[in-house]
Amino acid sequence: YRGGDGFITYSDGLGSNFSGDNAFVNQVYNLGISSTISNPTNYNNLMKVLDKESFIDYMILNSYAMNGNLWKYDYDIAFAKGGQSSKPGFKWHYYLWNTPSIFNFTALSLPGAQVYPDVNVSPCFVHTYPDYNSVITPLAGNGHGKILNNLMSTAIRPIAGTGRFMFQQDYIRRYQDLLNGPLKCENILKHYDYVKNLYFKEMQYHEDAASLPNAGLFTTAPTVWDTNTTVYRRGIEKRCKTMSEAFGKKFVSCYGLSGPYALTVDVQPAGAGRVQLNSITLDNYIWSGSYYGAPMSLKAVPADQTYAFHHWEFKTHSPNDNRPLSVDSVAIDFSQADQIVAVFTDKKNDVTMPSGFTPNGDGINDLFQPLGSAQFSKDFDMSVWNRWGQEVFRSTDPSKGWDGYFKGQQAQTGVYAYLITYKNLYNESKILKGNLTLLR
Repeated sequence: YRGGDGFITYSDGLGSNFSGDNAFVNQVYNLGISSTISNPTNYNNLMKVLDKESFIDYMILNSYAMNGNLWKYDYDIAFAKGGQSSKPGFKWHYYLWNTPSIFNFTALSLPGAQVYPDVNVSPCFVHTYPDYNSVITPLAGNGHGKILNNLMSTAIRPIAGTGRFMFQQDYIRRYQDLLNGPLKCENILKHYDYVKNLYFKEMQYHEDAASLPNAGLFTTAPTVWDTNTTVYRRGIEKRCKTMSEAFGKKFVSCYGLSGPYALTVDVQPAGAGRVQLNSITLDNYIWSGSYYGAPMSLKAVPADQTYAFHHWEFKTHSPNDNRPLSVDSVAIDFSQADQIVAVFTDKKNDVTMPSGFTPNGDGINDLFQPLGSAQFSKDFDMSVWNRWGQEVFRSTDPSKGWDGYFKGQQAQTGVYAYLITYKNLYNESKILKGNLTLLR
């Protein structure tokens, strides 16, 4: 891990510790700041030793919170790696060590440490700050700003039609996810209030001149803690407001994305599954958020084995590459407000049938076929008869429906009878019969 001593100390997990080792410099820093990172091979080599998700989250959090001690001094930087290549922690990953100067609440006494002038600083500032490499001691690990700058501008090759690079797109998409999750204003303020309330009673003792066994530590400045926490909360609120607009017109020279646009995601039937939106899994439905225009990925995950994904419903978008709506993983180029629904099938339900169909070739309701859980049934058998008792269609495959033809000719319009037998998920024998209307 990183301490405040100017060099790296880490363990290989087998009892050996290394101090002042050049592993980070050789494995991450030198390759990360090199212009050759635009080469896919070099980029992939870097990602083999650098935990990209951890690195991105670390820089995003410091950017959002305006950590004034991010670049110049190494005392508040922490990262680690394991020594066993077969273990998940083998890559270099970042974590928070100390953040004494965030949300413009206070400035460090160290010269030049406070570099964020106000809460309106662009999110791009974390990798475009002109002095991010003024005091670089790679062995201390404070070259991460320079690494990020290089990755955002060169890694690895431009994505067609976007003007952005692959890493930059990953970074922007993750930032959007966090702004709609942990860094959403209501969530971060709720967490702040929880921490404040956790200490509230104890801090009252410190401010109380009559507290026992000793007078409060802050009696010379009563309520100073209460005032500071209020000021601090206001700073967070202001930063929240800035960041809710930061990726669009507010900072056009930064990422300059279109939007933001309202987004809702729902699951039907309720409780049937969950949706993974980019890097976050949505837990509450109908979920609502606000995203800027950018590529977006979606994956539907059934709640358990009694449900199966059936199809997507989009109000305004269509999946990229003409991907079928029946595929559980799709991507869209999010560019306007949308209402997205992931529809699942409850395998426990009985097979249902429509009351009719219109086989006129318009691609809508052209087949008479079972709905719902039919595809998960066993020993399926369906027969259709006309008014004279002739069997006009039969199938033992629930995915095959009647197209309205009989002996190579269009069947007459009118009413037909059907009979279906099958075994459900619990191996129970079922019979379904009724009438259907054929219209053209």
